[in-house]
Amino acid sequence: MLDDNVVFEIQKWKPSQQFSYGTAGFRAHANLLPPVVFRCGILAAARALSIPCVCVGLMITASHNPSEDNGVKIIEPDGSMLSEKWETIASKLVNLDNPRQILEELCVEEDVALKNKSVRPTVYVGYDSRESSEPLSRLAQQAVKLMGLKYKCFGKVTTPQLHYFVKVANEGVQANKENYFQRIAMGWDTLSQYAFTNTLENENIFRIVDCANGVGSEAMQGLIEYTKIKNVLCVNTGDGELNKHCGADFIQKNVIFPIISDSSKIESIPSNALVHFCSLDGDADRLIYFIAEKSESDSWCSLTGQRVRVLEGDRLSVLAALVIKKFLDVLHGGNLSVGVIQTAYANGASTAFLKDLGEPIQVECVSTGVKHLERAARRYDIGIFWEANGHGTILFSESAKSFLREIIESTAKHTKKAALCLLALSSIANQATGDAISNFILAEALLKVMGWQDLTSWESLYQDLPNIYKALHVQNKEIIQTVDQERTVIAPESVSRVIKDLSESQPSYRFLIRPSGTENVVRIYGEGPSLQTLIHLMQQIENVVLQACGTPKA
Repeated sequence: MLDDNVVFEIQKWKPSQQFSYGTAGFRAHANLLPPVVFRCGILAAARALSIPCVCVGLMITASHNPSEDNGVKIIEPDGSMLSEKWETIASKLVNLDNPRQILEELCVEEDVALKNKSVRPTVYVGYDSRESSEPLSRLAQQAVKLMGLKYKCFGKVTTPQLHYFVKVANEGVQANKENYFQRIAMGWDTLSQYAFTNTLENENIFRIVDCANGVGSEAMQGLIEYTKIKNVLCVNTGDGELNKHCGADFIQKNVIFPIISDSSKIESIPSNALVHFCSLDGDADRLIYFIAEKSESDSWCSLTGQRVRVLEGDRLSVLAALVIKKFLDVLHGGNLSVGVIQTAYANGASTAFLKDLGEPIQVECVSTGVKHLERAARRYDIGIFWEANGHGTILFSESAKSFLREIIESTAKHTKKAALCLLALSSIANQATGDAISNFILAEALLKVMGWQDLTSWESLYQDLPNIYKALHVQNKEIIQTVDQERTVIAPESVSRVIKDLSESQPSYRFLIRPSGTENVVRIYGEGPSLQTLIHLMQQIENVVLQACGTPKA
């Protein structure tokens, strides 16, 4: 039976516009979000009450969006993103004028026990560094309390940290930052002992981390303290505006050197140093490495706005697959399945490289969206996935970890080392979600295992095929329909025919078209051996898409 007071309070918090829950949760300008966040507090409590668990999570963040935006997302008890079924429930609960019906349905269909439940779960709450985040988190806590549950606020944390806290708490492990950093440090120490080709830290390697003026800067300091990794210089730690002209999303989309608000930190780097540049995004779930060309006479500040060479997420997948295969070859495979999950938008050169690695590496293509990659990765003993934007991780199944522990306890020394190193990777990589903080240590560890001191060795594994990506603003994106993991357009016929004709006449080129999940935009992608030819072919596709979907009205 619903408490009328609960319904009355929820009705008071009615959003001024319609919202749709997606992979990123709900996002909008922060001024629009108080009703949404309050109702998401109700949603988080309902989700916790619908399933046996210790806790679920609620994170206030808008990730790589501008500082004036914000958002809210719910975390499942296993640390994963909200299930698709509950995404639909979330949209209904937030948008309905009268939420009584949806709440009553939850009580019956999802067994949400609002009263008389012997074990009352907790809602874990965290928020990023935006000015609006802490006040919004208080609204969520107020709603959780209204539902009769307790909340635990972790304060300012990265999104992946909260995912990790929720996951380990439901596994009976204490959830705190110390535990989080100790796990990563333990993996780094093991690889230092058994796998790094040079155990002495190269004093001439400097690692510059652009923290996007976000919450990741504090987490990076904790990481450095626990792992003792040397020569890490964090920039954009809060003096500038969040995500503005800096951060992983900016680097990946614009392919230029970021503005560094505190460049004095890095001007003393020796001119002959080997520099590893990377960028986090605003909530530290994405990591992008890049290479900047600098002459001895240049200052780092002078590089702002200059072109860089971006090492997208596909290259993290390739690097991880190389090292995992290296260790598994020592174990003669161990009958462990290893899947590298990509979308159709992964550069074809990376896919070809991965396929050439051979057993036990398998390559699987899924629909766009990190939730699809993550779910596919969990079907393997070892699942590797990264989106091009730098969001990803390596997931190890419990059976894989048990198998590795058995080897450690019972086999020869060289085999034992390989198993220890694989377990170390599972300790570093966040087993709940993509995590820029742990992935920074992961990438640096993988490079050291391969014996590569500079990023060009990693970059030279393969050459990306020339590619073009465009977002076309249209009147009606829904006209575009695709199948086969978004690789084949089936409607409208005019677009389908052009794609088919071009693919047949130019078999070394490929083209992808899909409607955006969040905007009235059609995204088109093409790649092939000649950039000039590709530009010409993409113009034909752009024209037919705009004819079919309509250009936006002025």
